[in-house]
Amino acid sequence: MTELALVFSALAVASGIGLMTEMPRIALLGKIAKRERLSPRIPRFARSNEVSLLMEIPEFCSVLWFLISAGHNLEQALRITLSKTSGQVSAEFRAVIQNVDFGGIVQLELENLSQKSKHPCIRELATKLSMASLNGSLLADQLAEFMHSASTQLRSELLDKAAKSETKMMIPLVFIILPITVIFALYPSVVIIQQSF
Repeated sequence: MTELALVFSALAVASGIGLMTEMPRIALLGKIAKRERLSPRIPRFARSNEVSLLMEIPEFCSVLWFLISAGHNLEQALRITLSKTSGQVSAEFRAVIQNVDFGGIVQLELENLSQKSKHPCIRELATKLSMASLNGSLLADQLAEFMHSASTQLRSELLDKAAKSETKMMIPLVFIILPITVIFALYPSVVIIQQSF
């Protein structure tokens, strides 16, 4: 009896040692599998992030346009707009205002933002703001044109997303609901025909 217990304890120790030596390999394989599962989601996340950014731009620009039309200069309008809005766009322009508070010039900070930002809409908005303040052109008109183009781009993105969602919604309809409906419609007829023979 004790020999059997010793054999089982030796097997348990051996399997534990084997498990301990296999743990790093199992963890590494789990990490690779997790990365492979998540990698297809990254482009979808980036695309949804771009759409959410496009949804923030018209709100940010409309508040900025209203303040500039009311007679505020660009720096004052940006400060008030940042106090009223939130999101990625506000975070990018909040860094501009922080640099201005540390002694930077608004136009130069906007040019830096137009070069360093990862988002094309924010780069375009920063370029328009810096060029309008440099050339002395009407900033409200520039913002109105940009709001119109951003709204058009957002509308096309949302329509594209809706079309893809509509196609995805057709898959369960065609492959699940429709066959089940046909089976329920034909089953009584098949039973009656079998009973008649």
